[in-house]
Amino acid sequence: MVDTEIRNFAGPKIEHDSKTGLSHFILSTTYDTPAGPEIIQLHGLLSDLPEISFTVNYEDGPGNEWQDILSNFMTNDLMSIFNAIGAKGAGFKNIVKAGSWTKQVYAGYAPSTIPLKFRIYTRDTFGQSNVEMWKKYLVKFASINDGNKFSVGAATDNIFSAIATAYNTGEDVAELANSSVTALKNTTDITAGQSNSNSEGNDFVSKSMTVEAQVDAIKTALADISALASVNDVFKIDMKIEKNNETVTEYLGWGGAYTPITFTASFTDTRSANANVTLDPVEIGRLNAVTMTGAEDPKEIYISYEDLEGAIDDFVGKCSSLSNEAAAKIKDTLGDSSKKKIKDAFEAKAPHEAKNNDIRKLGKFIKDNANAIGEIMVSKYDENRVYETMNIENSLGEKLWHLNIYDNVIFNMAKPLVVYISEWSYKPSEERDGNDPVYYDFEITCALDQVYSRDTWNKILARPAPVMKPPMSDV
Repeated sequence: MVDTEIRNFAGPKIEHDSKTGLSHFILSTTYDTPAGPEIIQLHGLLSDLPEISFTVNYEDGPGNEWQDILSNFMTNDLMSIFNAIGAKGAGFKNIVKAGSWTKQVYAGYAPSTIPLKFRIYTRDTFGQSNVEMWKKYLVKFASINDGNKFSVGAATDNIFSAIATAYNTGEDVAELANSSVTALKNTTDITAGQSNSNSEGNDFVSKSMTVEAQVDAIKTALADISALASVNDVFKIDMKIEKNNETVTEYLGWGGAYTPITFTASFTDTRSANANVTLDPVEIGRLNAVTMTGAEDPKEIYISYEDLEGAIDDFVGKCSSLSNEAAAKIKDTLGDSSKKKIKDAFEAKAPHEAKNNDIRKLGKFIKDNANAIGEIMVSKYDENRVYETMNIENSLGEKLWHLNIYDNVIFNMAKPLVVYISEWSYKPSEERDGNDPVYYDFEITCALDQVYSRDTWNKILARPAPVMKPPMSDV
């Protein structure tokens, strides 16, 4: 019994212990070492659960501004003189601004800070990272890095670095433009999956068949990537999508039943049974959808690349807690090139209208390249910025951290918040245990490093469990 309790409260096992409830949190970041980048994970158990709130900002709308423009014009000194000279009869009005329109428009939001208060006992940490580890990394990485102080040498290095980065970015953009133009010229017409009938039944069959073809193409791409990543390696990666045998009956506004298309993934280190990661089935599409009356419902037959990409990102996130070697293997395997292969397979069998429309092709070309160029320009500020070189090498002056808090209750465990530590302090207890304090009280204030978009929040917030409804009786 004692051994079981020790295992439950020791180190990394803390996340498996239901007794901690919502109090468990993790702060993690990366730093540079002679052997390569290292990941730090600091575990804590909150004494107080922080309230996370946001203040919505508003500003004057166009109606109010237009009224102010007219009012200021009519009440300026020159107009006042003209009004006074020209005032005649009872019709004269001395214009006075007695109020303004209350019309206001949304102007973004201001996120509050996230206070973390926790106590670590010297004798028994209850699974938290020990006091010395917290103090060491807070002092080292939660304060301004000394190497970022202004100096002529550092400024000169920055100038040359900026020039080199601009040149490399230009090269990347030029290469992207050249390859994209070539791809555009070589584009062939794809008309598979079109229906010659406007009837709902034929459209349903056409779309259903095309989604089936997409599933087969993506299956092949995932199998190829898994096989290539696992050849002559201690690591084994397995990814696949399946058309489940069971039909799900649910009520989500439309009602009815469908066959889910799911994505699963696993990572195995053949050297250790404790270094394996599995991603539970994630629904990325639907087949065989029917309404509550049993009629085919073509609107509910689809496969979503966005959901598939999100599931792959979740899998990579789950693997980030593995060894550096394993995490690097996963990140390299499921990087941009692999995602491109999957997306190419996805789009090669995509349904919809004929693809011989030059305007449509050109529009897609512009959209894809605009997105790609944007990604090149802002890559150092993207969702992986905690693990980017700028943060690893302390180029930002202060570390960015991943904060896992309220995992899978409020926030998605695989998409932690990116924060910086704006304030921190710790205080030893007055009571002593030999030469050591009985406990230390820590207070850390975290703040989001960016104002998140709605799309980002959709990824970060935990997904609600699906609402299930038992099958309807024929009686």
